[in-house]
Amino acid sequence: MTLGIVPGSSSPSGSQGLAHVLDATREIRALDPTAVVLFVSADQTVREKVAGVGAAGFIEKPFNLVTLLETIEALVAAAKLAQPPAPG
Repeated sequence: MTLGIVPGSSSPSGSQGLAHVLDATREIRALDPTAVVLFVSADQTVREKVAGVGAAGFIEKPFNLVTLLETIEALVAAAKLAQPPAPG
C-alpha cells in the first residue's frame, strides 16, 4: 500500500498549482490503483475536484495533528480491508 499526502496550492497561480497536483494524483493512481492519496488544502472548494481524480481523503487547513493522524489511520484501515487476503 502506498500513502501519499498531497499539499494544495494557495499561491497566486493556485489554479495552475491545483492542476499540477490533480495531474500528479491521476498519475499516482494510474501507476498504483491501490495508492491512498490524502489531499491537504486550505481551499474547501477543491474537495470535489480531488475526489474526482481518486484522492481517498481531504483535510482542510488549518488542522491539528490529531485530525491528521486519525484520518491517516482511517485511510490505512480502509485500504487494508480492501486488499485481498494474502495466499497461504
